[in-house]
Amino acid sequence: MKKGIIRDASERDLTKVGAKHVIIEQDKDPCVNPITDNDNLFYLHSNITREFCANESEKGYPGLPVVEIEDEDGYGTGEYKPEDDAFIFPVAAYIHGGIALSLGSGSHFPDQRWDVTRNAAWLWTNKKRFCQLCGEQNWMRVFDEESKTWRPAKDRDEFVQYLRKEAEVLLDEWQKWNDGEVYGYRTEESCVPYKRLYPDGHTEDEVDWEDGDDSCWGFITDKATDIEFPRGDGWEVFDATGRFVGDEYDIPEFVVTRMAPDGVTRLYLTEYKEDKDSVYDTAWMAVKDAAITFSSWWKVQHVAQQAIEKKYYDARKNCVEKDSIK
Repeated sequence: MKKGIIRDASERDLTKVGAKHVIIEQDKDPCVNPITDNDNLFYLHSNITREFCANESEKGYPGLPVVEIEDEDGYGTGEYKPEDDAFIFPVAAYIHGGIALSLGSGSHFPDQRWDVTRNAAWLWTNKKRFCQLCGEQNWMRVFDEESKTWRPAKDRDEFVQYLRKEAEVLLDEWQKWNDGEVYGYRTEESCVPYKRLYPDGHTEDEVDWEDGDDSCWGFITDKATDIEFPRGDGWEVFDATGRFVGDEYDIPEFVVTRMAPDGVTRLYLTEYKEDKDSVYDTAWMAVKDAAITFSSWWKVQHVAQQAIEKKYYDARKNCVEKDSIK
């Protein structure tokens, strides 16, 4: 896998014919609020609606799943606890020229006096919500990131810890969105060189530029690698926000590979021709470094699907990142 460097947008060479630029910009009007516009495992219920409102302001919001604690005589105590199948996590808010939210009591916030509000909000889910999004068969199970499968939780505590991590991920995403850490990219390509004639009669070489066909917005992140901009294939990447200048990004090198008829030798696609209908005149070698590389997952699949007979094609086996092959 190769690496690229993101440069400042002011460094773009606008005189270079055939150049292709990716420009990362802040998404100043993100259309999707990760809390209110997505189906999340958790609802966010705000107790400081003067500062922000979340799911509690939505039509159809079911309300906090809590019941009042009764004393020994059956009278309400004014204190509440989660319903039996509900899980509620407190959220603290540090309000000081902005709002910073943290799962828990907020004990790590600085200057914890008047500007820290405990129980400013709650993130909660229950069995109904969980099963709607994860499937009823996965209730009291946890998702294993390594195996990419669900497995039974060892006990209730492990299930709670799993839910807590998921709540932290959602809260972090909402915090980034609230702080304006939403980005996108657009592309531009040079097309026609021409000479500009000035009133005094002298001319200068110029290049006409056009907006590219590719752009995408709404990436909530603080890492450029999470923004799915074009990579490789002659693209130069620039940052107009100042946030990612100097950051590295990965340029994948996918290859088309298959096993030879002997079932032992691995072959790599080293040559091919393509017209509007098909890939043809393919050549294969047992030398990885001779393989044609593709930086686009879509492109490597497109070629592999035509270069390999349909009954033998398997995207996971035939479209592989070069460095992952031992």
